Amino acid sequence: MKVNLIKQYWPHLIVDDFLDESDFNQVIDYAKEHQNNIEIEKRTCVKYNWFFDHTGKYIKLRIVDETSRYPDWVPDDSPKWSIEFGESMAKKYYGHILNFRTQLGYKDISPYNPMFTMTLSYFHKDFDYRRSHTDGFWKLFSSTLYVSPERNLGTTMTSDRYSDDAITVPWKQNRLHCFVRDLENTWHNFKADGESDRVTINFCLRPNEFWSWGESNPHGIKSIPGDGSVDKYFEKIDE
Repeated sequence: MKVNLIKQYWPHLIVDDFLDESDFNQVIDYAKEHQNNIEIEKRTCVKYNWFFDHTGKYIKLRIVDETSRYPDWVPDDSPKWSIEFGESMAKKYYGHILNFRTQLGYKDISPYNPMFTMTLSYFHKDFDYRRSHTDGFWKLFSSTLYVSPERNLGTTMTSDRYSDDAITVPWKQNRLHCFVRDLENTWHNFKADGESDRVTINFCLRPNEFWSWGESNPHGIKSIPGDGSVDKYFEKIDE
């Protein structure tokens, strides 16, 4: 695992060989096998979103299809991407994700026991999300692992929402690009290369107090309070 801190535009890390070779090979095998069983409509994507608690214990799985209004919560007795493997990944890499946050200059949030999420995403070869965004309010850490194919396009960072001034993190398998979202600065976008479907995994941290589960709450997200209660997650080390 090789970690590089880059501060152009805003602080971010590029981590090469993030997953152990055996873990990455399992991810590749599963992604290829599963990709044969789904149909991605043109210019859309399908996402499989696993939730784990801070100990690595599996909580839920939801499937997000961009052609549907709401994600589908998978029943607890449905087949899932090897829960045992998923939990082993969560337990093995949760600490790395927390450590990356501190390397980016943020205080340790492990006392708050944030959730760990893992999202396997299949983007159609013509997918184009060049509308720059900073990432959701509820994300405490954002990262994208480039999975397959061998060649595609990486994440592009911009200096502001509408700027043409940009840099792209080159695509390389098992490379992780990560940052802590800043609603004013972390503008980025991405697209597929028009030749192959783009397959990635996002490893994120989320505040567990703002999530609930069930049919009455199809997104899983509770209302985010505007009282500053999330500020504790974004304290900088030098403050």
